[in-house]
Amino acid sequence: MNRFRATLLILALPGFLFAVEYRGPDGISFDLPEGWAAFGEERNESFSFTNASRDTFVQVFRFVSNDSVSLIDLYDMVASSLDAAGDRVPYAYAGREAVFASISFDAAGAPVAGYAFCARASGADVVIIGYGPEGGERRDEILSAIDSVALSDDELTVPGPVSQFMLVDDGEDATAIIDIGDFSTRFDVDTGQFEIAQLVVEREARLLSRSDGTNVDAWRRFYRMIYRDGYARFGVLGTQFAAFAARRDDREVAEMLLAWVQSWEYTRTGTLADLLNPYEAALRESGDCDSRGLVYATLLHYAGIDSVLLVSSEYSHSVSAVLVDGTGARIDTEKGSQVIAETTEDVPLGMIASDQADPSAWIVVDLDGRRGPW
Repeated sequence: MNRFRATLLILALPGFLFAVEYRGPDGISFDLPEGWAAFGEERNESFSFTNASRDTFVQVFRFVSNDSVSLIDLYDMVASSLDAAGDRVPYAYAGREAVFASISFDAAGAPVAGYAFCARASGADVVIIGYGPEGGERRDEILSAIDSVALSDDELTVPGPVSQFMLVDDGEDATAIIDIGDFSTRFDVDTGQFEIAQLVVEREARLLSRSDGTNVDAWRRFYRMIYRDGYARFGVLGTQFAAFAARRDDREVAEMLLAWVQSWEYTRTGTLADLLNPYEAALRESGDCDSRGLVYATLLHYAGIDSVLLVSSEYSHSVSAVLVDGTGARIDTEKGSQVIAETTEDVPLGMIASDQADPSAWIVVDLDGRRGPW
């Protein structure tokens, strides 16, 4: 068994490669917070990231997969090599055996604290440790970075490791009734997911609030993280809607879905995010432009139709766009010319207010640019 000592690179930070999204060996990928970067030499057994302040780190340790060694024992080995303290809990992540832990130790003589995630990836056992100053001021950054991890492409549309760890499956405790044009469904839901999804939204809002407000990548990541956390929560509704949509023209589906989200009650949360998580918004049929746009894109993606979110600080508004044929105002995206969909006003697909029609004022947010089911 080829094992190695977990060595933390905290002093020498050579060769920064600034990037938000990262794909490493064995299909592991990250969607890191604003200002984070890979650093140091990537080796077969480890690679590392740090934030812009260079006081918070994420390290990935890869071990030859060995089913005879439990993940708890693997994590304990790494923690012992760091002389680390903390609690660790086994749980299931995306159908995988996994471990989540709080961790504290001394790095280069300085006390640090954070979290760790351990799971079996393709061909390797992976331990990911995020840590920073022990006071906890980087807690949101660390949790967000770990929550952005996907061990395979299939996990790019399921809640991240942190979100899944927080969810306690209490079973279905409510019934949702959804009517979208000619489509109607009724299914049981676990409303406990609402709270976890909203915690992710508020955490990402706190991170976004620390940027200067003009960083386009930070805004895009904010919406990507919320989209990813919510996508699989739509599994029952999305799958049923996709089967319905398969028998209809894409434009008809986009128009029908748009009329549904336009009919919702307009509400805002009043929190820092001021955005209701899309899963809860869909089941309550209530939300603002952001919530509606995220729901609109999610269900269209389930139906195999591409859609993006358009966000404007100049207009303090967001709209959607959808890749369908036909007339109407359009905006160019990397996936083609898409028709504008105004989700908060009762207007047809392809209509936008004349005082919001400047394409240069909109940020195109490809919610799942790394992979899509469509």
